[in-house]
Amino acid sequence: TITMTGGSIVNNNVLTFANLTVSGTTTSTSSFTVNGALNVSGNFSPTAGTVTLGTTGWTIANSGTLAFYGLTIAGTPSTQPTANFSVAGPLTINGSTTFAPTAGTVTFTGTAWTITNGGTLTFRGLTIAGTPSTQPTLSFLVAGTLTVNGSTTFAPTAGTITMTGTGWGVSNSGTLTFNALTIAGTPSTQPGTSFSIAGPFTVNGSTTFAPTAGTVTMSGATITNSGTLSFSGLTIPASASVSCGNAYTITGALTIGSSATLTQTSGAISANGAISNSGSFAGTGSISLTGGASAHTLSGGGSFTNLELNDANGATMSGPITVSTLLTMTNGTITTGANTLTITGTRTGSGIIIGTVTRTHAFVAGTTYEFESPYTTLIFAATGVLPSSVTVTTTLASPGANTYMEPISRYYTIAQSGGSGFQYKLQLHYLDGEISLPNSETAPPLKIWHRVSTGPDVWERWGAIANNTTNNWVQCDTVNVVGVFSLSSHTVPNIVLTLSQNLANPGPGEQVTYTITYNNTGDGDATNVLVTSNAPANTTYVAGSVTFNGSPKTDAADADGVTVSAGAITVDVNAIMGIVTPGGTGTITYKVVIN
Repeated sequence: TITMTGGSIVNNNVLTFANLTVSGTTTSTSSFTVNGALNVSGNFSPTAGTVTLGTTGWTIANSGTLAFYGLTIAGTPSTQPTANFSVAGPLTINGSTTFAPTAGTVTFTGTAWTITNGGTLTFRGLTIAGTPSTQPTLSFLVAGTLTVNGSTTFAPTAGTITMTGTGWGVSNSGTLTFNALTIAGTPSTQPGTSFSIAGPFTVNGSTTFAPTAGTVTMSGATITNSGTLSFSGLTIPASASVSCGNAYTITGALTIGSSATLTQTSGAISANGAISNSGSFAGTGSISLTGGASAHTLSGGGSFTNLELNDANGATMSGPITVSTLLTMTNGTITTGANTLTITGTRTGSGIIIGTVTRTHAFVAGTTYEFESPYTTLIFAATGVLPSSVTVTTTLASPGANTYMEPISRYYTIAQSGGSGFQYKLQLHYLDGEISLPNSETAPPLKIWHRVSTGPDVWERWGAIANNTTNNWVQCDTVNVVGVFSLSSHTVPNIVLTLSQNLANPGPGEQVTYTITYNNTGDGDATNVLVTSNAPANTTYVAGSVTFNGSPKTDAADADGVTVSAGAITVDVNAIMGIVTPGGTGTITYKVVIN
């Protein structure tokens, strides 16, 4: 053993130590070899040159300061080192050589450091304390903590870093971008920092990668998960393209940047947090909004091939969304706000969409198209030209005060693009809490109404061909208009008048009896029923001939409800008999003589 208590090491030829001990401050700019023990209790910090550790008997013990400039591992030691040290220049692992410290940290400092690995390289702890002029391009393993210091960039341009064992971790205070990253062991403590991956990201079988915080930014290539993968946050930056064929979870936010594509070729991504999609989510796999602590936020205006909501907390849109293949509403409510959810494929599931839903695709007669829920549907008949796009907006409020039809606290606005002469079966959904007096579900039942105008507010009743008070919907057929629709159980009278005569072809001087039959075919009480009739031309009214339901009436303007003036007969039905209830019927007769 040669012990350096100070001074410097200068080598102009060949220098090989059997054992070297540095107990003072020793400098060096030369290259030399150590085949045995290198013990540092002082300060050994070469500023140039390379120390080569050869044979199998070399060891390192450092209780002082050990800072290599260049370090070459030329032999696999019988006992791997456990010391901390730094490297400011090239670290080289020769072929057929293994360098795998079982403890300690290797720290790379300055800008001149490089790594060349021709053998097997496994760091226990690795700290990047300086940004290299040339980033490394090799593969190696890390079994301890990989630390990137502040204001430092570690961004290999090739090779794969494999995190192995259970003791590994990542701490990043600078800029960390893996070229490729493989998780080969489940760490005892999952990482909680942000970093980027420029190439393939692999989670091996029987391995769990589940960061507790931070965001992984994937700028390209693939995600391969054969174990358990749960991102805290995942970002696909602008213009990047990333694909995955395995299921995984994102507990935080998923961000897909502008013109970026995240392709899920199979399986589902379970998204527990918000999604900001300014690009596109593609592939035959899906994103399932599930497991959120609160409502998911959907923003960005991008497109999804397949999207599922399966969370009672629901989702809120802060930008437009397009779902091109399948929107699965398993559970929960999507609230669109002022935005539009566009479906160009299929919608299934019992979940609810409150707001604006646009379906843009080819419509087929006889097919049920769902909008707000499975209970808000349109079925087109095989007539006319069908639209190319239909928009249904669900508003949870009254369409406005209207003392005539008194709607429930919900209305729908239906609009279409293209098409003409079409008819459809319309089914509208409601909730029990939206019904208040004078409306009811059953007595009388709700019916569909259509707003005709707003100044004044005029509605027409389209009625109902079916009601379901379990699933809460009302259905009406042969609708041929769009616009604003609501529900009301307000009844409507319908007085039908028919006129008949006792002689088919009377001649001059003959007397003819005319009979007017009134019938309330509606479901509401009829008030203010006034029936008027005039003696036909070329006839003379027979004075005092009016009867009402068989009872004679006078012609004078008195209290009997009948007035005749110059052959004009006026009968105030309500003044005579009161309200005409649904199904109420009666007759009015009068006589004339043919001139």
